Amino acid sequence: MRELADPGYDWSLMLTTTFEIYTAFINHMKQWYTLHTKPNCERRVEQTLEQRGLSVYLPTIEVAQSHQNTLSRPFFPGYLFVHVNPERINWSQFQWTPGLNRIVAFGHEPAVVPDHVIDYIRRQLHQFNGANRQRHDSFQAGDEVRITDGPFQDLVAVFDRSLTPKGRVQVLLTVLGRASRVHLRADTLEKVVPKPKRPRRTRGRGRHVQ
Repeated sequence: MRELADPGYDWSLMLTTTFEIYTAFINHMKQWYTLHTKPNCERRVEQTLEQRGLSVYLPTIEVAQSHQNTLSRPFFPGYLFVHVNPERINWSQFQWTPGLNRIVAFGHEPAVVPDHVIDYIRRQLHQFNGANRQRHDSFQAGDEVRITDGPFQDLVAVFDRSLTPKGRVQVLLTVLGRASRVHLRADTLEKVVPKPKRPRRTRGRGRHVQ
């Protein structure tokens, strides 16, 4: 108590520490709940709830529109998650949220989504989106690629462009002298690395060896 009576005591430090402890306690009490939205209203609901100061998680995947451009789309169309303390939230405030259909519930109680499930979804989508970007960045239009799986396995094609959704691409495949457009998964392709040309050996005065 003597420290508190000291005119030089740093009250801001105590207030900051108290606030951090309180915030940690409140966050520990928070749980994840699932919200069901109207068609194509996931981002609208996300933005509205975030403006109200709520923590929202909308899982998304990156879908290639072209080699240069990707589009972020909801992984669970029509669903997103909100992180709230059930003891401090008034569920009726969600009723008039634009674009929101309902709170997913079992009976009359909102269904809780365990933290480890949300963490798992985050990790998997992070890995998927990272791998998807790497696959699309590795191919350019006109690249020779080898098909590594499926009915066209081991055939060589020419990469044309990326498609949607979920990492499908278009290649030009020549079969029986005719080029056809074939849609495949990007992870079934590998780039054909051209073999370096061997220099032609010569003997004296530049004459080529036969």
